[in-house]
Amino acid sequence: MLGQMRGFWKEQNRERRERTQAEVEAAQARQAEAHAYWDRHKAAVKQQWATRTTGRGQTMVADIAEVAAQWHQDNGARSEDVSATADRREVPYLWQCPLGLGHEPWRATPKDRVLRGAGCPSCRQLIRLVDISTLAAQYRGPARVSDMNYAAHERVPWTCRTWAVDPRTVLGGRSSTILKP
Repeated sequence: MLGQMRGFWKEQNRERRERTQAEVEAAQARQAEAHAYWDRHKAAVKQQWATRTTGRGQTMVADIAEVAAQWHQDNGARSEDVSATADRREVPYLWQCPLGLGHEPWRATPKDRVLRGAGCPSCRQLIRLVDISTLAAQYRGPARVSDMNYAAHERVPWTCRTWAVDPRTVLGGRSSTILKP
């Protein structure tokens, strides 16, 4: 019986490791795509800024196509009316992530967007624990699973799924039961 239990747990752990590895690789691929996009975006914005035909104070956000496309509709001004070098620190403008990943709009100044090439802050930390469902199901920490970064270095509580399954019921062809401590 103990040999059957060990075999069952070993197989469960192997399958879980493989699922987790596949989920991590998919999340890392999304992260790499997002980083590549923002690198291209930054280069394109710098190129558009370097080749502008108007003077520094006369270039508007709408003149830099890459940045103007991310102008959020809830801003109180139009992109045609805002200088690309505006440094409005007290109430920065809203911007929308163009990648369609459901990120919330973020606040930044046009100067940061144009001169520094600043992009979506959510894209920098794209891999969240919620994206890796195998691990998210085992997470028992105090913060919401959607708020946890995959690569966080914090110590958090986990549930060990291997020891929570009674292998006698699974191996016997019946549905599994969860053992209560």
